[in-house]
Amino acid sequence: FGSDAVHVDPDYSCAYVVVKTNVVDLQGHGISFTIGRGTEVVVAAIHALAHHITGRTLHEIVNNFGAVHHSLTDDSQVRWIGPKKGAVHLAVAAIVNAIWDLWAKEQG
Repeated sequence: FGSDAVHVDPDYSCAYVVVKTNVVDLQGHGISFTIGRGTEVVVAAIHALAHHITGRTLHEIVNNFGAVHHSLTDDSQVRWIGPKKGAVHLAVAAIVNAIWDLWAKEQG
């Protein structure tokens, strides 16, 4: 069986993002689901985009989230391979989910 009529041999997996802070035990987690081969491409895209949030405070990210999201989806060195589709889109989704998870945990 497959996941649908097109993907008849899935090997379900995901790329996993952990956004760490300087607060003990305060982390955000995000995933991006894939159907197998290619997960390593999503992971590479996550690494390529991580610098957009590294070193920034959570409040800085959340208070100007539109600009942060734009920086993730419009990275001048990555956008040519499809920032709003494919592996880059999946990478952005995992990063964004980790940010919102972190924010929700911080808010209690």
